[in-house]
Amino acid sequence: MTTSFAELQTSAAKWLAAASRLPERSVVLGTGTPDTRRARLPRPYAMLTLTSPGNASGQEEREAFEIDGHAVVRHIGQRVARADVQVFGPGAYDFLERCRKAVWRQSFQDLATELGIAVNDVEDPQVIPTLLDTEYEERAISTITFSYRDVEEDALSGTIEQAVATASEVKGASPTISIIVDTSSP
Repeated sequence: MTTSFAELQTSAAKWLAAASRLPERSVVLGTGTPDTRRARLPRPYAMLTLTSPGNASGQEEREAFEIDGHAVVRHIGQRVARADVQVFGPGAYDFLERCRKAVWRQSFQDLATELGIAVNDVEDPQVIPTLLDTEYEERAISTITFSYRDVEEDALSGTIEQAVATASEVKGASPTISIIVDTSSP
């Protein structure tokens, strides 16, 4: 199953809400451009913007199998995504600091797994106070890096008639594995 942009945003936002202890309704999804309507949200709230939704990481795996007489190849890839997070209002830094510390807690690793992601890192929060009219509003920013699996299936023409795997090893070198798949039709 391919992970969509919306699914990634939703999973990251749910993890952010739990880790920061903000209510889920206080985590909004950003577009990367300013939105004046956000000024009406009650503080504190967080805006999460997915900035790089799926750079490849590591080797892609491939599996070949047969479904109802048709050959299928499943591509399994590890992807790394980044999300910028801004928190507005009182305690902004503390909300992001809780997220940074949550990366190492088992309960939040388990939550991430349930959401289909793995949170790799939360950068140290930075305080960016902003002058609104005549008062400063506390704001903080950080970046969350997370991984997820992306699975895509391709139907092949023909049927897998035979798959032969051979392995060889030369002393002191990595083993070599060769797989030959015959998809010719009878």
